[in-house]
Amino acid sequence: MNMGESLELDNQGHPSTSGLIEALFRGNHEPVNAAHQFFYVDVKDTARFHLAALLHPDICGERMFAYAGPYTWHMIQTVMRDMYPEKRFSPDIAEAGLDRSEIVLAPKAEGYLKEMGYKGWTSLEESVKMNTEDLM
Repeated sequence: MNMGESLELDNQGHPSTSGLIEALFRGNHEPVNAAHQFFYVDVKDTARFHLAALLHPDICGERMFAYAGPYTWHMIQTVMRDMYPEKRFSPDIAEAGLDRSEIVLAPKAEGYLKEMGYKGWTSLEESVKMNTEDLM
């Protein structure tokens, strides 16, 4: 799932998966109740990775996976509570346990980002922060 800063807030608000974080921030569990385990990537990392795929000579006809890491909605709720201790959030979403699938090509994909001068994948905490800063 892509999350992070809404890149065109004035014209788009929080569309698509960014809107799921917004809904949870506002206390609406309904959109996130259907599934509990995912992998995330920050929207800016996705854009950077697309550039890497276009520009890097070693990426040709290769299927790459932009997975920064696993998460659950409970984890995101915990991150938001830590970031915004003054805000009252809705009751806890039950912890579902992380998806422990090994995404074999994820480290290789992250390596391409590092070769382009980026630090690697954006953390879950930073992605959630960027996704919610404008909501306070």
